[in-house]
Amino acid sequence: MSSDNSSIHFPKLNDSNYATWSIMMEAELIRKGLWTGIVEILVDGDGKTADEVEKEFLLKKTKQAASKMAEACAEMILHVDGDQLLHMILRDPMEVWEMLKSVHRARGFATSLALCRKFLMTKK
Repeated sequence: MSSDNSSIHFPKLNDSNYATWSIMMEAELIRKGLWTGIVEILVDGDGKTADEVEKEFLLKKTKQAASKMAEACAEMILHVDGDQLLHMILRDPMEVWEMLKSVHRARGFATSLALCRKFLMTKK
């Protein structure tokens, strides 16, 4: 982890820059040692009951420092436009990251049609 507390300057998240923002935000969180609060927690479920798997997951999640999770959330909040704060109400940075991902990632047939229409309507 770097002892430099300065921040990388990049555009705040808005409705049109999620792909770039997520890469830059991930780099910023890794640089500050906060990415471990975001990435998925994996639990080996082989031969375990659902209750045992859930208990192990909660134990691993609890071990992540609460202060690191709060710092990760704060960093993300400081790097989004005001209209994106609606998606930042969760306290778990992993859940916030997944929420932003699901909101901003284009997917599905309707998205393909919209992109095709936008392409066909562009002027030379």
